Parts: sequence; structure tokens; C-alpha cells
Amino acid sequence: MLRAMGRVSASPVSYLFIDGAYLDRLLIKAGELMFGVPFELEYMSLMGNCQKAFYYDCLPAQAGNESLEHFNARYAHKEAFFDHLRSLNGWHVAEGSSRWRRGKGAGQKEVDILIAVDMLSHTFRRNMDQLIFIAGDLDFRPLIEAVVNDGMYVNLWFGPQSTSPLLRNAADSQEALDVYRLHSFCTEDFKKHHPLPVRSSYWNVSLGKVIEIGRVDGREVAWVETLPTGVHALWAVGVGKQPMTRYGEASVDEMKRVHKLLHSDVTWDTVKA
Repeated sequence: MLRAMGRVSASPVSYLFIDGAYLDRLLIKAGELMFGVPFELEYMSLMGNCQKAFYYDCLPAQAGNESLEHFNARYAHKEAFFDHLRSLNGWHVAEGSSRWRRGKGAGQKEVDILIAVDMLSHTFRRNMDQLIFIAGDLDFRPLIEAVVNDGMYVNLWFGPQSTSPLLRNAADSQEALDVYRLHSFCTEDFKKHHPLPVRSSYWNVSLGKVIEIGRVDGREVAWVETLPTGVHALWAVGVGKQPMTRYGEASVDEMKRVHKLLHSDVTWDTVKA
């Protein structure tokens, strides 16, 4: 493929752009709900086959009622994290500014502009053939549309319950960073000590006993206890002929947490014998 400045690339060049604050919220929400601790990512794994990764965030501002000691610890932790990312091959960190406003809490400045300038600049110069963008703020829709209209292929990675369809549809392709996808990018040590239940597609509902029924998005869902072991739990999308997702060796409580992260919360009714 002929590229700008006379360079030739045998395979597409991909860049990764990350709204750091947004990704942090996903890691904290999914990890704490599932395991009680935030997910710990292996960032080179997240980078995948991309040649460069650009991470955008701010060092923290001191909260109004926060002690200087606590603030300094938070600041040093975030600064060390940024330094770690910068030490990784192909990674770059751009910092905006943050401030604490009474009644509104912490706020970021400049981050969205930094993302827009870099993404548009790399697109205009044709430094890349495609990009992955981890973001969920609808304010990014004009940026994505501008980049797509300029001929760049955009793959949006987003939280399944925190992103507007208007933003998702602006990209060429989209991929949900659900609990399983995020977990796949975690460190080996984290995955070893915080495993997710193995899931697989399963069609035969006749082998199980329905123990709870619920409804979500207009569809009926059910927990099914497998027989004769009584160990496995199944989540069914449309009880009957529709395929079910089988979660091996998992408790109902674990599966309800997974379900809440993958889809949404459900009010469950116990099936009377």
C-alpha cells in the first residue's frame, strides 16, 4: 500500500486513541461490581496490533474538603501511571488540565480538544489507515463524522450501557467493551485471582429446571439449573427455541452480576414448585 512520504506498508497501520477518564470509569464499574476491585489492564494487550496508542487524561485536582496528604498520594499515583504508559513502546500520554469547582466536583479541560487535534492531524497526514477510539461521550460524534468523511476507517470501542446509539452509528464499526472483553485485556495475575465464569452457547433447555424468570427489553429470561448435577446456571434469551448462554460452574449470584454488566438489571421472580 502506497502511503504518504513515499513509505510502503505491507499491512494497514492502526492507531489507538483512548479517552482515559472514560476507560477508567468502565474498569472501576465492571471490576467493583463483579469482584469488588477495579480491573487491572495489561496495556500492551489493549494496544493489540496497533502501531501507536494515544492516551488522554488529566492529573487530579484537589477536592474542596480533601486533605493535602490524600491529594498528594492520589496525584503521585496518577503521575506514576502516566509515566508507566509513556515507558511502553508506542504509547503516548497527552495531559489536559483539571480543576475542582464547588458544587460541581472535578472537571477536565482541554482533553476533548487534544483528542480532536491529534486524530484530525493524523487523518489529514494519512499517518494511519484505520483507528480504534475508546470513548462514549456523544460530544465526540462530530469528530468521528469528520474523520470518517475524510476517508478514515473508525472502529469505536464503548461501554455497552454508557454510550448513545448516535455515537456508535457515526463510526464505521463498533465493539462493546463488556465485562468479558475488558477481562481479556487484564493482567495474567488479575485473571488468575479473579476469573470470570466460562460461557458457551447452549440450545437444549429440556435438561434443566427453571428456577427464576424475569423480563428485560421486552424479552423473557430465565435461570435454569442443569440436571442431574444441579451445578451449572444458564441464562436464556427467549425461553424455548432461542439459544441460551451457559455459564459453567457458576453460582446464580455470580451470573446475576454478569448479566447486569452485560445487559441490564432484572427483577427476578422465583418459580414455585
